[in-house]
Amino acid sequence: LFRNTAILFFIIGISNYLGNKLYLYWTTWWHDMIMHFIAGVVVAMTAVLFYQILFKKYNWFRNNLVLVSVLATLVVGLLWEYFELHFEITSLADGMAFWTDTFSDLVLDTLGGYMGARYSIYISKNE
Repeated sequence: LFRNTAILFFIIGISNYLGNKLYLYWTTWWHDMIMHFIAGVVVAMTAVLFYQILFKKYNWFRNNLVLVSVLATLVVGLLWEYFELHFEITSLADGMAFWTDTFSDLVLDTLGGYMGARYSIYISKNE
């Protein structure tokens, strides 16, 4: 699980770098969507890893672990949206486009978080 998480984290880093250098965030409408989904997967996988490290002796139900991972993903997504707003990467002055983009980003973060949590549980169960 750690290896898979590290690989996805590396892919996100390279994709973000290329997205900024090649202006993919501004020229390719779906690049941001893919990044948010994969980031959600990585955050959820990281949450499961932290759970495994911190609470080895406790046996949580899988549904609780999925819920906690998805909530962690949502919190990180909200913090990221605040970061974008604070550093003026986006603006409330964009009006409806701001809200549509923010909502889309949070939905994709959450879906990625759900998929990442389910995948992590599957991988952990088979190790």
